[in-house]
Amino acid sequence: MSGGAVKIANQRFCSIKNDFALVFDRNAAIEEVENDETIEHKGYTFVTMNDIIEAPRQRVVDFIAVVISVGNLYDV
Repeated sequence: MSGGAVKIANQRFCSIKNDFALVFDRNAAIEEVENDETIEHKGYTFVTMNDIIEAPRQRVVDFIAVVISVGNLYDV
């Protein structure tokens, strides 16, 4: 990657738990390379549906779901 800068992360617009962010401009060059196993993996903090319902507003959460069917909503 080139054409970017490391800046202090604006926590209002960043869901990653990190103090810094990579910011690129329109002249940035990003090139895919082979995976480097020496780079530390940054994990996620997944929550359940109940945790989302009970979470305070404006809280960022990591959530994953699998859609098993699509249809119209209806009352049970």
